Amino acid sequence: MGGSLSVGALAIASSDANAIGAVRLTLLPRRLEVELLAATSYRETFVPGPLTELARFAVPYTAVRGFVRREEGLVLSLDPLVAAPHTRFHLVHFTDLPLEALASVHKRRAWLRALAWLAPLPLAALAAFLTPEALAAGVVGRGALGLAVLFIAGFLLRLAARTATFGGPSSARLLRTFERRLAERVGLRPAIVHETDPFEVPEPEPTRTIALPRIPMLPLLLGAGTVAAFALALAGYKALSKLPPPAPGPAAEKGLAVMTEPGALVLEPAPRGESCTCQRTDSPLWRGGIPTLSVIPIAKHPRPGDPFGVVAPDLDRKKVPRYDFDVAVVNNSSEPIVDTKLVLTFARRNKAGERTNVTDRGLFFEGELGPGRSVKWSVKAPGSELKIDVSESGMLGGKVAPAPADAFRRLLSSSKPAIRLHAATMLAWLGDPAALEVARGLGELGGGEEAFRRRVIRAASPLRVCDVSYEENGTLNACVFNASPNEVGALRLVEVTPENGGRTGDALESLGAAAGERVHVPGFGVEAEELTVEEAK
Repeated sequence: MGGSLSVGALAIASSDANAIGAVRLTLLPRRLEVELLAATSYRETFVPGPLTELARFAVPYTAVRGFVRREEGLVLSLDPLVAAPHTRFHLVHFTDLPLEALASVHKRRAWLRALAWLAPLPLAALAAFLTPEALAAGVVGRGALGLAVLFIAGFLLRLAARTATFGGPSSARLLRTFERRLAERVGLRPAIVHETDPFEVPEPEPTRTIALPRIPMLPLLLGAGTVAAFALALAGYKALSKLPPPAPGPAAEKGLAVMTEPGALVLEPAPRGESCTCQRTDSPLWRGGIPTLSVIPIAKHPRPGDPFGVVAPDLDRKKVPRYDFDVAVVNNSSEPIVDTKLVLTFARRNKAGERTNVTDRGLFFEGELGPGRSVKWSVKAPGSELKIDVSESGMLGGKVAPAPADAFRRLLSSSKPAIRLHAATMLAWLGDPAALEVARGLGELGGGEEAFRRRVIRAASPLRVCDVSYEENGTLNACVFNASPNEVGALRLVEVTPENGGRTGDALESLGAAAGERVHVPGFGVEAEELTVEEAK
């Protein structure tokens, strides 16, 4: 059913809510835990009640009466018999910030909402008063300019208040993740098998939310920025008005065409694409992020064609499906993990499609699991379905630094090819120059592992492609980067498919060493799962 998930959110005032403040929600295996900081009861047309310093309670998932979308938020209702007095929450601004930081976000939101109503009028009056006569003449002209500034400033400030309220794209990703996990807990949708498998991530985990500047700096910066922009525009207008008219003659700057005299047009070569860089290639290996703790199921008797990192049950003599496999974990972070815990849940389906015969297996490693270290268990249990919960569910990035490359090189001595493959993957993600040769030198591998190794080799290549986007007309835009010390010749983009029959498109005639360039490939079509760049033959 996936690991435990803890998110913070703002409970805002609405007709669907009876509590406001900072809230943290934790999805535990058997219950929903709710923590409220600086929260208060709320009813429409009534003054909010006194603030609570900290309140914490937990309810079983059977007490969840409903959760529905409202605008860009989520309305969560709990059984009043077990959760009174706080039973209905209109949740917005989902984040993984600490609860105390979320309480300050709640205060900044209130400041922004007040500023959105109070600031536009004085800004409009200031603009109308300071505008030169040449730009806005008379009462009508100044009034029109003041109204334009009033509406623009109001729109921008309300947009900032809305962003502070609803949190933006990172909040939306966390909301979707929380909604999906809660739906699994209450039985409204089936759980995804191997949800914690780093090589089969069903949905990208959210990145850390960047907090807005502290109040009172935010209104000061907004007001100062608006005034500064207006002053710069006036200064630019005055400076341009004093410039002499341009003298006729050939232009010395780069361009597509220059008018030298009436009727004469001189064409110049168009400049090459904008320079760019790729820290690493865009690969499905890490498209959903790299978890702090990677879980690697290892089949003892892999089936031909099975994907890497997937195990399947076998039928025993009584035709009962049973699992018999190894499971390993690797600490990808630079900090040790204390007391690593895994819970494996096995189940079967009856003829009606219902889950039956549920069996849990707990795995535990006591002490510290150091950076780049791994540990392995052997597991046997009856069942036809498997889910894995882990105690550590964070992702690399931000404040969580990866383990050094030397730590992953030590994993290359493991007897398990899956562990060695993971080490090569992490070296490629780190941009280690030796990653390509490491992946090629892993020895003989099985079918699924060999397909995975080819993907690692493509990801470790010094010819990288990143920042891929597609226009409506089918044009592919991307950054192509050459990380090697040598210049390369003509390059083309290639779509990687299992049948090796993907689309191709010419990208560049040449590319220098340690250089990158943005390319545009017309007519490429729909989005590709994986792209690579190679020298044209």
